[in-house]
Amino acid sequence: LVILVTLFICYADRTNISVAIVHMTSDYNWNATRQGIVLSSFFYGYAASQIPGGILVTKYGTKQILGTAIIGWSLMTVLTGLVARSFPTLVTVRILVGLFEGVVIPCIHQLSADWFPIQERSRTTVFMYSAGYLGVAGGYGLSPLIMRSFFGWRAIFFVFGGAGLLWFIVFYFFVFSTPEDHPRISEKEIIHIRNNLPSPDKPRILFLRFLSKPAMWAIIVAHFAQNYGYYFLLSWLAIYLKSIGVKDNQLIVTCLPFLSAFIFSNISGWISDALYNKAKIPLVYIRKSMNGVSFLSGAILFWLLQSVKDIPLALLITTIGIGLNSFAQSGFMVNHIDIGRRYAGQLMGITNVVGTIPGFLGNLLTGFILQQTGSYDIAFYLCSAMYTGGLLFFTVFAKAETIFE
Repeated sequence: LVILVTLFICYADRTNISVAIVHMTSDYNWNATRQGIVLSSFFYGYAASQIPGGILVTKYGTKQILGTAIIGWSLMTVLTGLVARSFPTLVTVRILVGLFEGVVIPCIHQLSADWFPIQERSRTTVFMYSAGYLGVAGGYGLSPLIMRSFFGWRAIFFVFGGAGLLWFIVFYFFVFSTPEDHPRISEKEIIHIRNNLPSPDKPRILFLRFLSKPAMWAIIVAHFAQNYGYYFLLSWLAIYLKSIGVKDNQLIVTCLPFLSAFIFSNISGWISDALYNKAKIPLVYIRKSMNGVSFLSGAILFWLLQSVKDIPLALLITTIGIGLNSFAQSGFMVNHIDIGRRYAGQLMGITNVVGTIPGFLGNLLTGFILQQTGSYDIAFYLCSAMYTGGLLFFTVFAKAETIFE
């Protein structure tokens, strides 16, 4: 539960600017290119800390690294509301938010690898990550309410940043890196966990070996493709919906697709574990099937959006599409642990570096496309093409057995 709330706050803090920027643009007269720069700046810092985050969590443990990150990104979120008048300072602060949040996913992956046996791996890991969808929904859903209730768009950053600083206190007393570190867990539980996991010895860093395996590249390509479409929606959904007629006081509806993703991602986790434990289907087929549902849904979603101008229909398509797209959590996302449990944090750090590239290049490219064409059509086609390519590559090259001992 503590990790769920932590991820909720983390994702809300990266998403809330997507609502605030609608009003920041009006106050500071930003064009689409400047909007793209602001939205992409987070991802420069996010990419930079992925691999270091994986190494640090392997050496020092999840509690120390993730705890430091919570304090860092929360302070930078508060600062976002204070420095927005200065464009260069705002971009710098958003880069720092990304720098601190960049260690989160490697930390969570390592925590999953250290705590959850293979029989529970899909549903427990997916359940934790599904809190990210709730965080996005919270960022989109709560931000308009906060903005109207307090001091305008700046209050969004003060409230979410302050919540993160307060939550660190709870995190510090209830999160532990390994079962052996937990003061209240029974010896029986520790034995059960360890009997179903490989050796807990600290792993070495095998960067070049990681990159020599096609199965690793399957995850890398899938991560890039997934994030190209997902980060587009994360950053531009509110702006897109406003462009087709959604009013400022209706932007709360942008939370619906991500609430759908929270539900569907957990369904995918339970289905995956049931197929593995009861139906005895090989894990590799489960991972490829879950990923196939996800990426095919993403490709269809963006293909349909380019021809839709009706607000309820656009919302319905987006809600169903993002919901089914969340099956990726039981596909490539958990596949890091399958192929190298002891290196889960490092593997996630590597793939998420590549997966973060769409965050800055994709947002810049989308801003440029909108500036030049005044239409989202080309941006939608690009997202659809990314999902199609990622689907094919992962289906051909993915594995689910242990590759990195």
